[in-house]
Amino acid sequence: MINVKKTMDAIHRVFADTGRILDNWRLKYLGHEVICNAYGARSDWMWIHIHVYKYRCRKPCVSWHLAYNYVRKALDMSKSKFVNL
Repeated sequence: MINVKKTMDAIHRVFADTGRILDNWRLKYLGHEVICNAYGARSDWMWIHIHVYKYRCRKPCVSWHLAYNYVRKALDMSKSKFVNL
């Protein structure tokens, strides 16, 4: 469905360009799930779960739940959620 390596590289570039992370911070892919509507039909959207690690830290500092349209290959940051850990 999605190429995890290419998607994570693209997310890292977007986060670094917008100032959400620094270039030497790491992203860890935790998984994804396709969003279904009330009738059980699959949509074009999925949640991508990632952790953000600062440079030389073992514990994650931020957990992101990103809304990703895998047909258009686009992130929607207005629908995405994060938690500072």
